[in-house]
Amino acid sequence: MAQTTWIYTSCTGLCKCHQAYQFPHHEANTNSSAFAAGDKFFPLDSDGVFRLEDTDSAVTYKAMEKLLSTGKAKAIGVSNFNIRKLEDLLSKTDVVPAVNQIEAHPYLQQPDLLKFCTDKNILVEAYSPLGNNQTGEPRTVDDAVVHEVAKSLDMDPGVVLGSWGVQRGTVVLPKSVTPSRIASNLKVKELPSDQLKRLNDLERHKRFNFPARWGNDIFEEAGEEKVKAAAKEAGEENKTKFTV
Repeated sequence: MAQTTWIYTSCTGLCKCHQAYQFPHHEANTNSSAFAAGDKFFPLDSDGVFRLEDTDSAVTYKAMEKLLSTGKAKAIGVSNFNIRKLEDLLSKTDVVPAVNQIEAHPYLQQPDLLKFCTDKNILVEAYSPLGNNQTGEPRTVDDAVVHEVAKSLDMDPGVVLGSWGVQRGTVVLPKSVTPSRIASNLKVKELPSDQLKRLNDLERHKRFNFPARWGNDIFEEAGEEKVKAAAKEAGEENKTKFTV
């Protein structure tokens, strides 16, 4: 099993990247946003707003490229990159990312991004394939249609969504600490075309993972004004929640 180490784009030196790797056969991913460099993992200003740096992710990625020749990284990739960011990265670097890890499930299918990655031989890793409860809203796995499909196929709803993700050519990354659930997640199988269509029809461009409190419109969808307002609103809570 490969181990993934994350490097945020504020890490721009090869020496820092080397320190992140102590074991062979890692996959290294860089995210599409950058916290300001310093002694804090989550740097905050006096108002509790995250301090960000305008660091070109290509600078970090090029440092990661050098790791491949050391054997300390088996593959390098990115996370939360949209098409524009991928095109920009590819124009400045030599190694095509092995993966792009993005949120993907029937509520958020991102077909154009999936096709772009497929055409460039970039494997899409789908995180939160069941949706998640960070926002307190019903998850994708709770959808009535998902349960109807599961019942008709005598499958677990979570496995149905895993099967949907695999069938469209993505690597599905469900998260569980329960042995029985982990075993169940491996029981994916091909879904009939009519049931696959029912799941495809659930598209609503619903993100469960949008860290607006960072103050960075990482998906380039919400607008800078909205995310800066969200960052300011979260400031007081950040002071007690993000202390490292």
